[in-house]
Amino acid sequence: AVVSTQSTGRRVKILYKKTDTALVQMQDPISAQQALLSMNGVVCGDKKIYVSYSIYMEVQMPKPTDEAQDLTKDYSDSPLHRFRKPNQKVRENVYSPSPCLHLSNIPAEITETELRTMFKDCGSIVNFRFLASERPDKQM
Repeated sequence: AVVSTQSTGRRVKILYKKTDTALVQMQDPISAQQALLSMNGVVCGDKKIYVSYSIYMEVQMPKPTDEAQDLTKDYSDSPLHRFRKPNQKVRENVYSPSPCLHLSNIPAEITETELRTMFKDCGSIVNFRFLASERPDKQM
């Protein structure tokens, strides 16, 4: 899921004897490069993610009799991909992970206090502001 925010992962294999490690086959070399540049060194929870190119060109699907078959998934035909079509314009709006969140489509009646309450279990909010909206009846 972490990598899917950066580009399209086709197959994911969690290693059987090292379950904190996975092989992720991306849609194409550009997607792999984008994921590596964006995700290497990012802290997730209390661990740092390390990303590098694999010596393998593709993730092999396990045989049906393989006891670790649940550790490999093929997402090639998933309708949930953000980047289903090659060269989609949405790729231009992909950024490296950041501590700053941009929320949109917030109902006008929601207050800062209510939003802070919703996010309180996610960590400390260092700064908060509503952006000026072009529509006077809505906040961004």
